[in-house]
Amino acid sequence: MSKMNPVLYRFVRYCLNRSYASMDFSKLDTDKRYAIDVFVDSIKNSEDSWRKVDDLIAFIRNDLPALYRTALTAVPKDIMTKFVNTIFNNCFELDEVNSNKELSNAMKETLNLLLKMEPSTTEPEPSTY
Repeated sequence: MSKMNPVLYRFVRYCLNRSYASMDFSKLDTDKRYAIDVFVDSIKNSEDSWRKVDDLIAFIRNDLPALYRTALTAVPKDIMTKFVNTIFNNCFELDEVNSNKELSNAMKETLNLLLKMEPSTTEPEPSTY
């Protein structure tokens, strides 16, 4: 059995959880707090599919922007910006991130992308069954 790379669990347990604990969401209404919790839970649930660092990189590049865009529909941009900045800054403290150029570049590029995103002004198309 191969040894799991520590960054796979530290992304959630250190980067994400530490950021969540440092934020004060108490002044947000219930819908906004719920949207943040959905964002966080979606990241946590994705962790089960990460078997190698490439899986985490793919999640950061592909899935995280979609989760962030969804959260932006309910949560003010300044709060989400602060939250994701803190998540990634926590990650940049980790040796496992700094020693892996592909991972650190993916994080930097994705963070820049997220910070440029604006809340969607269009409503999603109603689903047809």
